[in-house]
Order: sequence, then C-alpha cells, then structure tokens
Amino acid sequence: RVRGAAWSTAEARWTVEIERADTGETVSMTANWLFCAGGYYRYDEGFTPRFEGRERFAGQIVHPQHWPEDLDCAGKKVVVIGSGATAVTLIPALADTAGHVTMLQRSPTYILPVASQDVI
Repeated sequence: RVRGAAWSTAEARWTVEIERADTGETVSMTANWLFCAGGYYRYDEGFTPRFEGRERFAGQIVHPQHWPEDLDCAGKKVVVIGSGATAVTLIPALADTAGHVTMLQRSPTYILPVASQDVI
C-alpha cells in the first residue's frame, strides 16, 4: 500500500513510501516515473454504492461492468447514474430505444466538438 510519494527536484526522482501487506513493514523506493492510477476496479465485482431504499425498487438495476447482452430498454424509463466515459457511451445508445433517459451526475462534465481542421 502506498503511504506517500514525494518528488525531489534536486534528484529529479520520486521517493515512494510503501507499506508491505504481508509484513506491515514500510519500505522506500525511488523512481524516475510515477504512474498514479486512483480509482476502484475489481473485474468480478464493480463498485456499487449503497442506495437507501434499493430493496424497495421494483425495477432492474444493471451495473455496466456486467451488462447483459440481451438487455431490452425499449419504451422503458432509464436512469444512468454518473457522467463518466461509460455513461457518455451508453446514453446515446439507450436514447435510441428507451422511452426516456435521465442522467444523474454529481459534478458536471463538458463535452465539446473538436474542429476537423485548425481554425487559426
């Protein structure tokens, strides 16, 4: 487990403090490059937050990590929670067949078209 990372301008290197899972010992490593991959990922089980009242919801809940190939949203009301890359990909496709699509997002995401040629 990474406990901390510090950049040294003088040495042009990162020093990373790591706690070993097997012993609990803290070790220090240095590196020229540090790739930070923050976030949750488990192949077998995507992150599902606790939704109060979920047990009372009569509809279908689908996690995009386990999307059924035969999912039929034709005419249904669909809510997509989140506005990340997966949502941006799913929503236009869902809108083609679903009766209504609503997206819920915590922080706004902006998507802008890119000009096909430089305008300057």
